[in-house]
Amino acid sequence: MELAIPGYGDGHQGGWIMPPELLRHQINLWWNPGYDIHIHCNGSLALSIILDTLEKAVVTHPGKDQRLIIEHLGVSSPTEIERMKKRGMGVSANAYYSMADTYAQDSNLGPVQGGQIVRLGTLAREGTPFGLHSDFPMAPIKRLFMAWIATNRVTALGTQMAPEENVPVFKALQGITIDAAHVLRLETITGSIAQGKKADFVLLAESPMKVDTMKIKDIEILGTAWKANPTRSTPAHFARPQTMPAYPAACPQFRLEVPHIHIDENHPARFAVTSGSGGINGLVPTSLV
Repeated sequence: MELAIPGYGDGHQGGWIMPPELLRHQINLWWNPGYDIHIHCNGSLALSIILDTLEKAVVTHPGKDQRLIIEHLGVSSPTEIERMKKRGMGVSANAYYSMADTYAQDSNLGPVQGGQIVRLGTLAREGTPFGLHSDFPMAPIKRLFMAWIATNRVTALGTQMAPEENVPVFKALQGITIDAAHVLRLETITGSIAQGKKADFVLLAESPMKVDTMKIKDIEILGTAWKANPTRSTPAHFARPQTMPAYPAACPQFRLEVPHIHIDENHPARFAVTSGSGGINGLVPTSLV
């Protein structure tokens, strides 16, 4: 990947997967007719070229409400992320990159640039939506683990990298739910628990908003539901919700259109689906189960 100044610690230049001239051509080719564009981008120089091209394209062709999503977002600068916000761009970020201590070695990106890789904190402060992905099979598809990384930025060796790029727990949870759905233009279908959406969710033993942030990845998953159908369960009452004594209404949250939803963003420690007779603590909506 090509980097802007200061570049690599050992002075090598990196390389292009797609040369800048072809990149500019492809952005215009698909932007003008109104397609959403997802671009794999890890280098800060490539990100700068993408931004320059998009800004010119918007002048000549305002667009048709399409989205330009950066996939991975390795090395970037706060100025570039500010420009992304102005253009309504989004990010599908690989949180696992920030676990790699090798990026912070002097012969690679160096401790400052390498520590700031995948600037989720800056994205959050700018209000730029981001989803979290694993780049499977390069890393495991563990959503709570991805949220844990985004919240703590602790590397595989236990080093904390650029704590200013940490994100609040609730924002990390949005990165594996509603904002993940947004980057795929699926936010009207899934990503949150709402009437008329697919009832995709996981039932957790503890609320991620209440446990120590370092324990988020270890929260027990009691069960999952996909399109309102239980797909995995540990306690028997999850597969047979009518046996739950506190919820005699047979837990209608298992219907496709979920009634009486209460997720209070002003008090995000409350994650509950209510059936009129009570709620289930620790229920978190998910875009991909």
